[in-house]
Amino acid sequence: MNAIKGTMLAMALGLLGTAGCGDKVTTAAATLMSPTGSPLGTVTITQTGSAQQVQVAIALTGAPAGKHGAHLHDVGKCDPPDFMTAGGHFNPTGQMHGDPNQNIHHSGDFGNIDVGADGTGTLSVTTTTLSLSSDQVTYAANHAFIIHQSADDLVTQPTGNSGARIACGIIPAPSGG
Repeated sequence: MNAIKGTMLAMALGLLGTAGCGDKVTTAAATLMSPTGSPLGTVTITQTGSAQQVQVAIALTGAPAGKHGAHLHDVGKCDPPDFMTAGGHFNPTGQMHGDPNQNIHHSGDFGNIDVGADGTGTLSVTTTTLSLSSDQVTYAANHAFIIHQSADDLVTQPTGNSGARIACGIIPAPSGG
């Protein structure tokens, strides 16, 4: 009986030891800066293995209360005071602007982050419209991530009518093992 228990335990530990071994986790993270150079938060993009899904996590601190549009923009520049050097939304597949929870939207559309009266807010979005693989047209590195002054209405073309750009960070080449 002890031999059977020992074999079963060894098999279970072996299975646990191999679970996820082949899944390379790749991440790219940027600090989101205000026009005056103050840090307002971070954006982290994570891809596991060759999965089509990518996780985008935003955390803000010291931001104005309210809803703010969150977008990946086309150009990897964050020149103050207005961050207009970041260009328009990242849209390598030529889609209309829209709700990230719908099929049709820019690769750079992430909806809105809700910031509380204390200046903090978080947003986590899972998407299939971005990649951290440099051989993909939807490669997110070297693009600017922007937080806007107002909420994205998720409809108005091409930007969602989300107003001025209040924070910007450039997504670096990813790291991971």
